[in-house]
Amino acid sequence: MNKKDNNTGEDRVENIFTNESLPALFADSFRELDLKWNKVEGVNFEILGRVLSCHLIIEHYLTVFIELEISSRLNLDKLRLTFSQKLKLIEDNQALKEEGIIKGIEILNRIRNKFSHNLKVKIDEKDIEYLKKVVDKIYKKEGKEVDNKIYSDVAIIEIFTSMTCAFIAGYLTYSVQRLKELQKILDVINEKTGRTK
Repeated sequence: MNKKDNNTGEDRVENIFTNESLPALFADSFRELDLKWNKVEGVNFEILGRVLSCHLIIEHYLTVFIELEISSRLNLDKLRLTFSQKLKLIEDNQALKEEGIIKGIEILNRIRNKFSHNLKVKIDEKDIEYLKKVVDKIYKKEGKEVDNKIYSDVAIIEIFTSMTCAFIAGYLTYSVQRLKELQKILDVINEKTGRTK
């Protein structure tokens, strides 16, 4: 797909890979020195990109959650934790567990992992059904009407991602506000008792 470059007025190449131009993959028989290749066809770049984007967004929220809830002294970039390790660090959080968010994030990670091993993976209907149940449960709890529209699998993943991020953001906002209130109380106590920080 080409577009006009605003700066030069010339055609600019937007992407290289199409389903016709993807590099071939090694066939399993290649390991036995049989020089065969598998042509890659039927990759839906939009679905792949949208699922990977959801995964990355949730990972960002997990990272901040861990830093605020477990220890602000952790430098997760230096620790280089995997997504699964980050999820393990928060799996005992009752609020996330109770809403089904932890299991939903595990499902999203499993879907993403399937894509990393097979570009043409079909998303499991049971996984999507679980994510939809989590979304519906949270909607009902908030007193919102459950939307009966028919959504694609990726749209369900995106709704789950948005809801998960909103839930984590609300949870952390409340936690930060409580910590600030507790710090004010501690400051008053320290001031009255003559203690310094």
